[in-house]
Amino acid sequence: SLIKNNIIFKTVNEIEKRINQKIILDIKLTKNLPISSGMGGGSSNAANLLKCIINLYDIKFKEKELNDLLLSLGADVPFCYYSRTGVVSGIGEIIRFTKKIPEYYVLLVNPLVEISTKLIFNSINIEKNKKEEINEDNLISFLRSKKNDLEVSAIIQCNQIKSILKTLKNTNSLLTRMTGSGATCFSLFKDKKDLNEADKIVDNLYPKFWKKKTKILNQF
Repeated sequence: SLIKNNIIFKTVNEIEKRINQKIILDIKLTKNLPISSGMGGGSSNAANLLKCIINLYDIKFKEKELNDLLLSLGADVPFCYYSRTGVVSGIGEIIRFTKKIPEYYVLLVNPLVEISTKLIFNSINIEKNKKEEINEDNLISFLRSKKNDLEVSAIIQCNQIKSILKTLKNTNSLLTRMTGSGATCFSLFKDKKDLNEADKIVDNLYPKFWKKKTKILNQF
């Protein structure tokens, strides 16, 4: 059912089971991100709701209890909960917090096409690479040498992703990628001037697409 699959209801239910207490709240959720956009919108909703309930009900979870609860809500929820720059491995439960990275300007573009994450993961075979340390001192160069393994499968579902990536790569961006399983694409910029110029280009070419200018935050 809709309620059963809703991550907000799931979060409340999982907490109730663990503390053996009924949670009574009036929850109003305002969604600012497109549905199925590959940006962890639902996961961040769950993480922030959990923070609110823990604070309101003064719940004292042990570290392992909290981490088990976070992972039970979704693979991206632990990272969203801690809200710090880090490197994630495993299925999302292993987080290594890193030093701060430059707070680049970001342009997000989404064609407003829902992508099925399940279909994408069912259609790919990701080879396990040997563990490699991330070069935090030269992060952009390091990331440029890597790729998003889900991109090809996502483009099969939504060909507009390919067009968006091509457009963004032709701006003064430092790095352009698809987020997660798509369909949102992003570019990083060193200054506001380059960000605004790219924003105008995207607006002219894709006036009906969702887009957002924002900035990296190392912690919030």
